[in-house]
Amino acid sequence: MWLLLGASTGFSQADIQSLRNRTYSDVNADLFKDYSLQIGRGAAVFNGAEYKGKDPGIAGHQFYKFKNPQYGSVQFNGFRYDSLLIAYDIAEDQLVQVYQDRGSYFLIRMDLERVSGFLLDGHEFINIRQDDKAPGGSGFFDLIYDGPTLVLAKRRKTVIPSSISGYLYEFKESDRYFVKSGDSYRPVTSGNGLYKIFRERKKEIRNFVRSRRLTFRERPDEFLREVCTYLDRGE
Repeated sequence: MWLLLGASTGFSQADIQSLRNRTYSDVNADLFKDYSLQIGRGAAVFNGAEYKGKDPGIAGHQFYKFKNPQYGSVQFNGFRYDSLLIAYDIAEDQLVQVYQDRGSYFLIRMDLERVSGFLLDGHEFINIRQDDKAPGGSGFFDLIYDGPTLVLAKRRKTVIPSSISGYLYEFKESDRYFVKSGDSYRPVTSGNGLYKIFRERKKEIRNFVRSRRLTFRERPDEFLREVCTYLDRGE
């Protein structure tokens, strides 16, 4: 079981690239034909309660990026399972997968205590257990940059009153970012927030950001990844 901050789930850059463009839109009858024969319907990875979803009257959807399940890889109970059809509910911080039984298809909730991480749409998510150093609580975090300076993102959606005609409520996405400074994680909500963490290098960071035309507001993932890579290299 993975408990350490900063540890990875074992996915390589090649793993990430191979799944980046593999998407899935509609369930088809042959989806798990070969896969089921290899590992069996009774495999532990397919055990879990049925996922009920959300009220269809809420505008938008609760999942990370895609409404429909996508191909991904999961580290489950110490084993890696590739090419599963999964979806990440960021409103409930719940990983779900498609399961076939007697010609029918269901979404089931995966046992989060047994999932150390997963790879979805080129993003590596790691499962952090609650402890004194955990950023913003426990659960799945998107590993934005894995180096001496670690960067994590908490992807989440909340339900708010809707401004869309015909809906009372809608999903709103709001991500939270954390940068490891020393032994603790610091929340970052802007470029200035990062400058405050690395005060002694503020001027050179600003110069680097200008030279690369990076903006936290428009592309926070890229901003934090590029700047922290620069800091770790000591350029």
